[in-house]
This record gives sequence, C-alpha cells and structure tokens, in this order.
Amino acid sequence: MFGIASKRSVRDYSEQFRKQRMDIEVKTDACKNPQCTICIQTCFYDALSQTNGKVGIDHGNCIGCDLCVNTCPFDANAMHAVSEEQARSGEFFRIPDAAFEVGKFEKGFVRGIKLSSVKD
Repeated sequence: MFGIASKRSVRDYSEQFRKQRMDIEVKTDACKNPQCTICIQTCFYDALSQTNGKVGIDHGNCIGCDLCVNTCPFDANAMHAVSEEQARSGEFFRIPDAAFEVGKFEKGFVRGIKLSSVKD
C-alpha cells in the first residue's frame, strides 16, 4: 500500500525508468540513536547497515524507495537526486540499460485473462 499511496508513484511502469534516480543521505548529527536500527530494518535492499556505531550506506544498493525516510523517528534520513556524474561513477544504483525496452509498455498493461483466449 505504501508505494501505491506515495505521491511519487508512477501510473505506467515505464515511467519508473524515466524518473530521476534518488539516493539516501543519513544526517549523522540528526540521528539521535544509531542503535535503534529502524531504518536499517525497513530497508529491503541492504543499502543501510550498522557501521562503527553509525548508520552506514551502500549507495550501490539504494533504489530511492523512501521507506527509511518515512520510518526514521528522528528525521535523520533524506533523499537527494543522483547527478549524472554520480550515476556514471558506478558507485550508485543504476538500472541496467538492457532494462529499457523501447515500446514495451507504451500500450499499458492488460490485466486479467480474457476467457476467449483460454483454450481447452
């Protein structure tokens, strides 16, 4: 439900590939209790970890989903846009070029199965 309700959600899956890439920034001075690990626990992509008593970031795993931002009780997490230079560096998450299939989603998705298409 969270992704569906997000203002940043997309209507067509192909829009996801055209969106600006986002990445997490942890403001260490705002993180009042780095041992709480709430943000780390909510990250499905292993982009956050406990490192030397602080929240560590693996930028190569962060897809910019916003879950850690919304679960941090101290507002210590923020998303920022990944610049073209950062994207080319190889340090930050990048959707592989092969994923961009031209025209694949232009007609939208067909939901469900038409009974006429089912054969005995």
